[in-house]
Amino acid sequence: MTLYPDFSQVEADPFTLNLGKYEQYMEEKRPFFVEGSEVFRFRSNPYSFGFGPSINPFYSRRIGKALSSEVVVPLIFGLKGFYKSRGFEGGLLTALTGDALYVYDSGDTLREEKALYNVISFRKQFSGNSNLGFIYSGKATQSNIAENHAIGVNFHYFVQSTELTGTFSSSLYENHIGNAFAFHVATLEETHHFMFSFMNIDSLYNVSEIGFTPWVGLRRLSILVGPNFEINGEKLQYASFSVGYNNKAEAYEGMKSQNFVFFHSSLNYRDGAGIEFHFSGGREYINNYMNNYEIDVDGWSSPNGRLELNGGVGFEKGYNYYRDYEGLMVSHRTRLKIHGDSRYDLELNLRGWLEFDPSSKLEEYTLSILPRFQYAVNKDLLVNIYGQYAKLILSKETESKKVNLLVSYNFKPKSWIYLVISKDFASDSPHGKPLQGVFKIRYLFYF
Repeated sequence: MTLYPDFSQVEADPFTLNLGKYEQYMEEKRPFFVEGSEVFRFRSNPYSFGFGPSINPFYSRRIGKALSSEVVVPLIFGLKGFYKSRGFEGGLLTALTGDALYVYDSGDTLREEKALYNVISFRKQFSGNSNLGFIYSGKATQSNIAENHAIGVNFHYFVQSTELTGTFSSSLYENHIGNAFAFHVATLEETHHFMFSFMNIDSLYNVSEIGFTPWVGLRRLSILVGPNFEINGEKLQYASFSVGYNNKAEAYEGMKSQNFVFFHSSLNYRDGAGIEFHFSGGREYINNYMNNYEIDVDGWSSPNGRLELNGGVGFEKGYNYYRDYEGLMVSHRTRLKIHGDSRYDLELNLRGWLEFDPSSKLEEYTLSILPRFQYAVNKDLLVNIYGQYAKLILSKETESKKVNLLVSYNFKPKSWIYLVISKDFASDSPHGKPLQGVFKIRYLFYF
């Protein structure tokens, strides 16, 4: 149970630049929602391996969401309960949020009225890893008790190394009922892998207030197949290759058929290092047909137990929805983590996005830097210092410049004290925004 928590400064979201048409998924970091979140997870993709869009009738980030970088819908009350027995688990979540109002520079307003959220989820385990799941999620406001509601059922059935997955969900939004359906067949053997996937989400399916399924009006068929190799070499341990075909149509684009082919490879070494390569290309429809291709390379290495290094680079020739034109988009990412002795960790994340206009001229280079230092005073007391710096290099505009101090003390099992001090320097005033602080106690009651 939680009463009037203030999660706004406990853990900030990393800066990201979204150049696509769909909303980006952000991980849940608020302690109340993270605890036991697996019970409320509705997995529509196979456990074996899965990719592409999924159907999510519940997304906890909708509760107490941010209307802007400065205005967050307050969470007044939250209650969770769990039940587990042999082969069965279930959960109940209810939350009450307050009013919030954001005023744009133009004078227009965005208002969120007081709302009640309810979620019920359960999963029944059968032989092996096979299971059957159900979820209900709903949001009711003072003016509309039927603001947004959804139900979903899914199953995962294993026959030796083959997994069959089926999902059906129905939503109610603005007095319209919409449906979503997905079916997958996935086989993962030592020597090969295969997946067939079909998904249909009609244009009336809408869980925008309670879930995360932004790709409404989507019909998608995918096939993937390839060999796996166990290698007894001195360095290389495992290799995997995949080829596939993807056909999709979107109501957003008039249900025009779009065809893509893709290739994926993965190499894993005995020292823990690895590299992945992905290519996809085809004809995308946005007002008219245009060529689209993506190339992505990722690598990781851990030369010793104290150093982790991973990074990658991606190239996409397609439609830039942020700029509203077709062009080349390049991204790079690097993560370095140093494990000190048992007391400290040092981490640095560096990300960048380069946008080119239709004439291949560099439009903008956006850079994001996230350093983090963690020190364990003892096994129960942790001190974190982390920051975020994001800047548009060519425009010379600072998007984010923050420094945060988080002290967390685990004084009893699953009971914590949090102290957060945050300073935001990215403001119109010379010294940025005033210093902010949050003190929070989280206590587990046994009964």
